[in-house]
Amino acid sequence: MVGTMRREGDQVIFRFPYSKAANKELHAASGWRVRWDHERHGFVMPFAALLGAAENVRAMLAAFVIRHELDVDWDCQLALGLEVGVTTPPQREPLAVVIGLGRGWLSAHCSPDEWWGSELRKVVHPKDWVRLQALVLGRAGDCCEVCGRRAGASRLQVHEVWSFQWGNAPRVQRLERVVALCIDCRRTQHVHRARDAGELDLVVHTLTAVNHWSAERAKRDIERAEFECLFRRTTEWDLDLSVLDGLIAIDGYPTLYVPAADRRRLGDTN
Repeated sequence: MVGTMRREGDQVIFRFPYSKAANKELHAASGWRVRWDHERHGFVMPFAALLGAAENVRAMLAAFVIRHELDVDWDCQLALGLEVGVTTPPQREPLAVVIGLGRGWLSAHCSPDEWWGSELRKVVHPKDWVRLQALVLGRAGDCCEVCGRRAGASRLQVHEVWSFQWGNAPRVQRLERVVALCIDCRRTQHVHRARDAGELDLVVHTLTAVNHWSAERAKRDIERAEFECLFRRTTEWDLDLSVLDGLIAIDGYPTLYVPAADRRRLGDTN
């Protein structure tokens, strides 16, 4: 199917060739939030409703656009949690969403304060942390791995990049990689802290500089991140650190997989 999903002002527009089955599927995937708009020649839903939709609704919409190969614009990719700039999504079942950052692109992130075990340096053995930190900073070569700015190893900070998996299986917060970020880029990954510190304008500045966005677009991305934080706070997540197998160890969890009920035992939050 050839079609698009676009943000136009305060609305999201789905346009694709007529198909009774696809129409019904879109209605169901959106939680019956879309309606046909004759003037725009497409199905519409408020962008705010997309941002505020439950994660299972956004997962179903993401699955819909992937299955029907719709061309999705940047704002809608962010709202759905798809990895920005990747036309073919990760082939993982159930659907997984990766927090968006990479070389030359960045999206805001906000984690609930009560996510136990999410700050590695507080849960791994100090020797493991020193070794991991040295590997990450050595790979970065004194440069931020997002904006590319030379910051010097003493000013770079190690940051965890997560994906979030849901569906029929347990909900899993999975560590995907560990990166070196400058202070400015890392601030965008802790929006709630920046807001508390009165530094939200610095987050906007960094998002606009790295992504070549307008300030308005950066503010919308911050809004999306805060919405996602609210919804992720409503459920419990297993913690999967297995990508670091061979580099770290956690007593009692040889596979580095910690069930949600055990996370508080790790003794830290973000």
